[in-house]
Amino acid sequence: MSGLRGKVDTTALADGLERLGLTVIVDPMHGSAAGVLPALLGQEAVASGAIREIRAERDPLFGGNPPEPLAPYLAELIAAVQTSTAAGRPAMGIVFDGDGDRIAAIDERGRFCSTQLLMPLFIDHLARARRLPGAVIKTVSGSDLMQLVAESLGRPVLEKPVGFKYIAAEMLAGEVLVGGEESGGVGFGMHLPERDAPFAALLLIEALVEGACPWASASMPCSRPTAAPPATTGSTCACPTWPPAAGWRRA
Repeated sequence: MSGLRGKVDTTALADGLERLGLTVIVDPMHGSAAGVLPALLGQEAVASGAIREIRAERDPLFGGNPPEPLAPYLAELIAAVQTSTAAGRPAMGIVFDGDGDRIAAIDERGRFCSTQLLMPLFIDHLARARRLPGAVIKTVSGSDLMQLVAESLGRPVLEKPVGFKYIAAEMLAGEVLVGGEESGGVGFGMHLPERDAPFAALLLIEALVEGACPWASASMPCSRPTAAPPATTGSTCACPTWPPAAGWRRA
């Protein structure tokens, strides 16, 4: 974990979540990533409610469902996020697959967000806020939104066949900002030529803290919730509306 803390200021993330009044609910789906994010953000963040976990107990049957970060298996996480938001503490969900290399998310209205929507956020944050170098790698099944955001930030986009091995090969061969596949695997040139969902989660939280608002306030087009979303109040969000228009560039 010290390696991850060396690349992301986890203390600043915990403080930022407190400023936003946002709770991160982590669902490791009874898998190997259980306990990782709370340990990284620290006991104070856990005690304050800035981060908490569900389904963190080890279970070789994964609660009777496939440990896949897909909407049909996330009813408990979606309900937890919506309940927290309805009670006045906006929440977002982060889910890892069973072996902790793939990620998806739930916005505070209970909408499922796959890597088709996470990738544009990563591209924007890493290129604009962190000013990191490198190209963007997407698979042929990746959304056009990835390419739109990357090109608006002056980044070349390489399109590869489905399979993270093709992304990893590009990461080993040249300078890559971020590469992602539609099934939830994301790799970062600043990190490893491999998928690492807890590291992706840290960067996701960092992007939201840097943007000073949760997703639903920014109108990100996640999939519709399984139930009517609770209303949120008091937003002071200054994030851009998603998806960005042609030629969009976040200030």
